[in-house]
Amino acid sequence: MEQAASAQNNSAIPLYVDLDGTLVRSDTFLDTLCILLFRRPWLLFQVIYWLSRGRARLKEEVARRLVPDPADWPYVDALLQRLRMEKASGRRLILATASDRRPAEAVARHLGLFEDILASDGRENRRAEAKLAAIQTHARGPFGYAGNSRDDLVVWRQAAEIVCVNTPARILDRLQKEGLGWSFKVEDRRPAGSSLALALRPHQWAKNLLLLLPLLLSHKLLDAQALSAAFLAFCAFCATASAVYLFNDLSDLVADRRHPRKRERSLARGDLPPSRALAVAILLLAFALVLALCLPIPFRIALGIYLLATTAYSAWLKRLLLTDVVLLALLYLLRIVSGSLAIQVETTPWLLAFSLFFFLNLALVKRYAELLIREGEEKQVPGRGYRLEDRPLIAVFGASSGYLSVLVFALYIQFPSTAELYTHPQWLWLLAPVFIWWISRIWLLAGRGCMTDDPLVFALKDPGSWICLMLVGLMILPAL
Repeated sequence: MEQAASAQNNSAIPLYVDLDGTLVRSDTFLDTLCILLFRRPWLLFQVIYWLSRGRARLKEEVARRLVPDPADWPYVDALLQRLRMEKASGRRLILATASDRRPAEAVARHLGLFEDILASDGRENRRAEAKLAAIQTHARGPFGYAGNSRDDLVVWRQAAEIVCVNTPARILDRLQKEGLGWSFKVEDRRPAGSSLALALRPHQWAKNLLLLLPLLLSHKLLDAQALSAAFLAFCAFCATASAVYLFNDLSDLVADRRHPRKRERSLARGDLPPSRALAVAILLLAFALVLALCLPIPFRIALGIYLLATTAYSAWLKRLLLTDVVLLALLYLLRIVSGSLAIQVETTPWLLAFSLFFFLNLALVKRYAELLIREGEEKQVPGRGYRLEDRPLIAVFGASSGYLSVLVFALYIQFPSTAELYTHPQWLWLLAPVFIWWISRIWLLAGRGCMTDDPLVFALKDPGSWICLMLVGLMILPAL
């Protein structure tokens, strides 16, 4: 009742609405700059020059070169609903932002809520005091203001109505201490810590357990030196992988915001600022380098190749038809080779051949699942080289690759050198039907739409996969 009365009392005064962090969870300028630099990295030196001429000039130059589709921004739905109600009641709404006028106009046209726009113009950066002056000149009397940050305190102190959107607790405390209450408050941003943790994707570290496979197959589980080297290698790859995931999300903002599930990622949703993601990625790479210095030089080279390959994948190669899945399979293979280099044992050609076909199968499952969830949408998948009609062929390629890995495994059992590692290698034949069952089941579930877009993440939660893993362990023991 109090909020309704307050809204009625304030409906006669105009409401000025901030854009970055308020109407949209993210910072539209930083996001646009990030998208632009990933598309045209050679502009970095020009960006530094523009910044030396002032933030307003930088925003103008960036906006001249790129204005993202306003439909892709992560809007704060609760605030939008409130603004639509205010608009329907006849209240004047004005977009007041420190962003350049071009993206502000695009957002205003898309939403159809604002009668006017106050924005930076290449000469003046309208934030804090500059924004307040522009609002007071425009309003010529009492006004309301919706904001989110410390810079908005200057405006709130002069406002007749305060609307807080995803405002940090310390700023809210300061408002209360100054006796400034708010008529409406929205909180829909995830906590900073959990947003960062989600962006690092620790569940994907399970892929790096492949670095421990050479330790297991070489029967060095009781070798303390080999164990410590394998653990350091695992940690180095996890840190590097999380850094690359952050770079990947930064480079893929547009495609992720159009994806039915990836739009909930921390960067795409606007919960994690691009500047913080970039800083954390650099720290993780430095940590990985320190760990790599404790391991043999060949491992450092392999880690460097992994970093370059994954960065190239994120920036360009993931958009190339079939090149992306082959590279993903090779990256799985590289993990196994890196584990061998860390503990200084030889990787057998049989293991490499089996892994190549098996992980190509998983990479194709991932692409198939991504296409399946886009049923009924546009034919071309954003940010990828695939079309919806490619699904039958991808399924054929993937299942064939999976069964080829089983064939390689069967040939390995018959190879004379296998008897040097296993006392009773004939027990290994029991693994072949387990592999066939798991691969067939994965593709059947993918075809039914039960598969997540990452089969390894699915396997970690799937009881059937865990049963297969236990069966593999039980069958290897008598072979040893």
